[in-house]
Amino acid sequence: MSCSVDRFKVAGRQFPFGGRCSLFENARKRRHHAEAAPDLVEQRAESIFGGPTAAARGDHASAAPASIGIPRALTTHSLFPLYSTFFSELGWDVVLSGVDPRGGLKSHSGFCLPAQIAHGAMLDLGRRGVGHVFLPHVVRMPREGPCRDSYLCPITQGGPYYLAKAFPDARCLTPVLDFTHGYEASSVLEAMAVGELGAPRERAARAWAAAVRAQIDAERRLRDLGERALA
Repeated sequence: MSCSVDRFKVAGRQFPFGGRCSLFENARKRRHHAEAAPDLVEQRAESIFGGPTAAARGDHASAAPASIGIPRALTTHSLFPLYSTFFSELGWDVVLSGVDPRGGLKSHSGFCLPAQIAHGAMLDLGRRGVGHVFLPHVVRMPREGPCRDSYLCPITQGGPYYLAKAFPDARCLTPVLDFTHGYEASSVLEAMAVGELGAPRERAARAWAAAVRAQIDAERRLRDLGERALA
Protein backbone atom coordinates (compact mmCIF):
# COMPACT_ATOMS: atom_id res chain seq x y z
CA MET A 1 0.00 0.00 0.00
CA SER A 2 1.27 3.48 -0.82
CA CYS A 3 0.08 6.86 0.33
CA SER A 4 0.52 10.41 -0.86
CA VAL A 5 2.85 12.45 1.31
CA ASP A 6 2.87 16.22 0.92
CA ARG A 7 5.86 18.25 1.94
CA PHE A 8 5.48 21.77 3.33
CA LYS A 9 8.34 24.18 3.73
CA VAL A 10 8.12 26.53 6.71
CA ALA A 11 10.92 28.96 7.58
CA GLY A 12 13.34 26.97 5.48
CA ARG A 13 12.46 23.63 7.10
CA GLN A 14 10.57 20.83 5.33
CA PHE A 15 7.72 18.97 7.04
CA PRO A 16 5.95 15.83 5.69
CA PHE A 17 2.18 15.56 5.98
CA GLY A 18 -0.47 13.03 4.97
CA GLY A 19 1.23 9.70 5.59
CA ARG A 20 -0.71 6.79 7.07
CA CYS A 21 2.14 6.11 9.50
CA SER A 22 4.92 8.10 11.17
CA LEU A 23 7.70 6.85 8.86
CA PHE A 24 8.48 10.20 7.28
CA GLU A 25 7.94 12.24 10.45
CA ASN A 26 10.37 10.03 12.36
CA ALA A 27 12.91 10.27 9.57
CA ARG A 28 12.71 14.08 9.73
CA LYS A 29 13.13 14.05 13.51
CA ARG A 30 16.27 11.93 13.20
CA ARG A 31 17.77 14.51 10.83
CA HIS A 32 16.63 17.68 12.61
CA HIS A 33 17.16 18.35 16.27
CA ALA A 34 15.24 21.19 17.84
CA GLU A 35 17.20 23.68 19.85
CA ALA A 36 16.91 23.21 23.58
CA ALA A 37 14.26 25.55 24.96
CA PRO A 38 14.01 26.71 28.57
CA ASP A 39 11.48 24.82 30.68
CA LEU A 40 9.11 27.69 31.42
CA VAL A 41 6.81 25.49 33.51
CA GLU A 42 9.70 24.58 35.80
CA GLN A 43 10.80 28.22 35.97
CA ARG A 44 7.28 29.22 36.95
CA ALA A 45 7.21 26.54 39.67
CA GLU A 46 10.52 27.79 41.02
CA SER A 47 9.14 31.31 41.20
CA ILE A 48 5.99 30.20 43.02
CA PHE A 49 7.38 27.50 45.30
CA GLY A 50 10.91 28.79 45.79
CA GLY A 51 12.73 26.11 43.80
CA PRO A 52 12.64 22.31 43.56
CA THR A 53 14.07 21.76 47.06
CA ALA A 54 11.50 23.97 48.74
CA ALA A 55 8.68 22.51 46.67
CA ALA A 56 9.50 18.98 47.82
CA ARG A 57 10.28 19.73 51.45
CA GLY A 58 8.88 17.40 54.06
CA ASP A 59 8.12 14.59 51.61
CA HIS A 60 9.59 11.95 53.93
CA ALA A 61 8.97 13.49 57.33
CA SER A 62 6.07 13.67 59.73
CA ALA A 63 4.83 17.15 60.57
CA ALA A 64 4.69 18.74 63.99
CA PRO A 65 1.27 19.34 65.57
CA ALA A 66 1.86 23.12 65.29
CA SER A 67 1.95 22.97 61.50
CA ILE A 68 -0.17 24.14 58.61
CA GLY A 69 -0.49 21.77 55.67
CA ILE A 70 -1.03 23.33 52.24
CA PRO A 71 -2.14 20.96 49.48
CA ARG A 72 -0.07 21.33 46.34
CA ALA A 73 -3.14 21.67 44.16
CA LEU A 74 -5.64 24.13 42.72
CA THR A 75 -5.02 27.77 43.83
CA THR A 76 -1.78 26.84 45.60
CA HIS A 77 -0.08 26.82 42.19
CA SER A 78 -0.73 30.57 42.00
CA LEU A 79 -1.03 31.74 45.60
CA PHE A 80 1.55 29.71 47.53
CA PRO A 81 3.73 32.78 48.28
CA LEU A 82 0.70 34.44 49.86
CA TYR A 83 -0.34 31.39 51.87
CA SER A 84 3.09 30.25 53.04
CA THR A 85 4.39 33.69 53.98
CA PHE A 86 1.29 34.46 56.03
CA PHE A 87 1.51 31.34 58.17
CA SER A 88 5.30 31.47 58.45
CA GLU A 89 5.10 35.05 59.74
CA LEU A 90 2.60 33.86 62.35
CA GLY A 91 5.16 31.32 63.58
CA TRP A 92 3.60 28.15 62.13
CA ASP A 93 5.54 25.46 60.31
CA VAL A 94 4.32 25.34 56.71
CA VAL A 95 4.18 21.91 55.07
CA LEU A 96 3.68 21.83 51.31
CA SER A 97 2.19 18.49 50.36
CA GLY A 98 3.32 15.92 47.89
CA VAL A 99 0.65 14.10 45.87
CA ASP A 100 -0.27 10.53 46.81
CA PRO A 101 -1.45 8.80 43.59
CA ARG A 102 -4.02 6.84 45.60
CA GLY A 103 -5.90 10.02 46.46
CA GLY A 104 -8.38 9.62 43.63
CA LEU A 105 -9.79 6.57 45.39
CA LYS A 106 -11.03 8.88 48.17
CA SER A 107 -13.13 11.03 45.84
CA HIS A 108 -16.89 10.54 45.77
CA SER A 109 -17.36 11.70 42.19
CA GLY A 110 -15.74 11.62 38.76
CA PHE A 111 -13.73 14.81 39.25
CA CYS A 112 -11.37 16.42 36.77
CA LEU A 113 -7.64 15.74 37.11
CA PRO A 114 -6.85 18.89 39.18
CA ALA A 115 -9.48 17.87 41.74
CA GLN A 116 -8.16 14.31 41.81
CA ILE A 117 -4.69 15.72 42.48
CA ALA A 118 -6.16 17.72 45.36
CA HIS A 119 -7.41 14.47 46.89
CA GLY A 120 -3.91 13.02 46.54
CA ALA A 121 -2.45 16.09 48.23
CA MET A 122 -4.88 15.76 51.13
CA LEU A 123 -4.04 12.08 51.52
CA ASP A 124 -0.34 12.98 51.69
CA LEU A 125 -0.92 15.62 54.38
CA GLY A 126 -3.03 13.20 56.38
CA ARG A 127 -0.19 10.69 56.29
CA ARG A 128 2.17 13.30 57.70
CA GLY A 129 -0.14 14.28 60.55
CA VAL A 130 -0.23 18.06 60.10
CA GLY A 131 -2.05 20.09 62.73
CA HIS A 132 -4.29 21.97 60.30
CA VAL A 133 -4.94 21.90 56.56
CA PHE A 134 -5.45 25.21 54.78
CA LEU A 135 -8.29 24.89 52.26
CA PRO A 136 -9.46 28.37 51.26
CA HIS A 137 -12.51 29.00 49.12
CA VAL A 138 -11.13 31.57 46.66
CA VAL A 139 -14.02 33.23 44.83
CA ARG A 140 -12.22 35.77 42.63
CA MET A 141 -8.63 36.62 41.78
CA PRO A 142 -7.37 40.21 41.46
CA ARG A 143 -7.84 41.78 38.07
CA GLU A 144 -6.75 45.15 36.75
CA GLY A 145 -9.03 47.33 34.64
CA PRO A 146 -12.68 48.37 34.86
CA CYS A 147 -14.03 44.79 34.80
CA ARG A 148 -13.27 43.23 38.18
CA ASP A 149 -14.94 39.86 37.72
CA SER A 150 -12.40 37.03 37.67
CA TYR A 151 -14.25 34.03 39.05
CA LEU A 152 -12.58 30.70 39.65
CA CYS A 153 -14.26 27.58 38.28
CA PRO A 154 -16.95 25.93 40.46
CA ILE A 155 -14.85 22.79 41.01
CA THR A 156 -11.99 24.88 42.38
CA GLN A 157 -14.30 26.96 44.54
CA GLY A 158 -15.97 23.83 45.87
CA GLY A 159 -12.67 22.21 46.83
CA PRO A 160 -12.84 22.94 50.57
CA TYR A 161 -16.25 21.31 50.84
CA TYR A 162 -15.85 18.06 48.91
CA LEU A 163 -12.32 17.58 50.31
CA ALA A 164 -13.60 18.04 53.86
CA LYS A 165 -16.22 15.36 53.17
CA ALA A 166 -13.63 13.00 51.72
CA PHE A 167 -11.26 13.55 54.68
CA PRO A 168 -13.53 14.08 57.71
CA ASP A 169 -10.68 13.69 60.22
CA ALA A 170 -8.70 16.63 58.83
CA ARG A 171 -8.77 19.89 60.80
CA CYS A 172 -9.42 22.29 57.97
CA LEU A 173 -9.21 26.07 57.81
CA THR A 174 -11.64 27.14 55.08
CA PRO A 175 -11.93 30.94 54.83
CA VAL A 176 -13.80 32.47 51.89
CA LEU A 177 -11.42 34.81 50.05
CA ASP A 178 -12.52 37.39 47.51
CA PHE A 179 -9.64 39.33 45.96
CA THR A 180 -11.80 41.43 43.63
CA HIS A 181 -10.20 44.66 44.87
CA GLY A 182 -6.72 43.26 45.35
CA TYR A 183 -4.98 41.33 48.09
CA GLU A 184 -4.52 44.36 50.32
CA ALA A 185 -8.26 44.99 50.53
CA SER A 186 -9.01 41.57 52.03
CA SER A 187 -8.82 41.14 55.81
CA VAL A 188 -10.38 37.68 56.05
CA LEU A 189 -7.13 35.84 56.82
CA GLU A 190 -6.25 38.34 59.53
CA ALA A 191 -9.62 37.68 61.20
CA MET A 192 -9.14 33.91 60.84
CA ALA A 193 -5.70 34.09 62.44
CA VAL A 194 -7.08 35.99 65.40
CA GLY A 195 -10.32 34.05 65.81
CA GLU A 196 -9.24 30.49 64.99
CA LEU A 197 -5.49 30.40 65.60
CA GLY A 198 -5.28 32.76 68.57
CA ALA A 199 -2.81 35.16 66.98
CA PRO A 200 -2.50 38.73 68.31
CA ARG A 201 -4.24 41.14 65.96
CA GLU A 202 -1.14 43.27 65.36
CA ARG A 203 0.94 40.23 64.47
CA ALA A 204 -1.79 39.00 62.12
CA ALA A 205 -1.83 42.38 60.37
CA ARG A 206 1.97 42.34 59.95
CA ALA A 207 1.84 38.77 58.66
CA TRP A 208 -0.78 39.69 56.08
CA ALA A 209 1.19 42.71 54.89
CA ALA A 210 4.28 40.51 54.45
CA ALA A 211 2.22 37.89 52.60
CA VAL A 212 0.83 40.48 50.18
CA ARG A 213 4.34 41.75 49.44
CA ALA A 214 5.59 38.21 48.80
CA GLN A 215 2.69 37.47 46.44
CA ILE A 216 3.10 40.69 44.48
CA ASP A 217 6.85 40.06 44.16
CA ALA A 218 6.19 36.54 42.87
CA GLU A 219 3.68 37.80 40.30
CA ARG A 220 6.17 40.44 39.17
CA ARG A 221 8.74 37.70 38.60
CA LEU A 222 6.20 35.74 36.56
CA ARG A 223 5.46 38.77 34.37
CA ASP A 224 9.17 39.27 33.80
CA LEU A 225 9.51 35.58 32.91
CA GLY A 226 6.68 35.86 30.40
CA GLU A 227 8.10 39.01 28.80
CA ARG A 228 11.51 37.36 28.40
CA ALA A 229 9.92 34.28 26.85
CA LEU A 230 7.94 36.36 24.36
CA ALA A 231 11.01 38.43 23.48
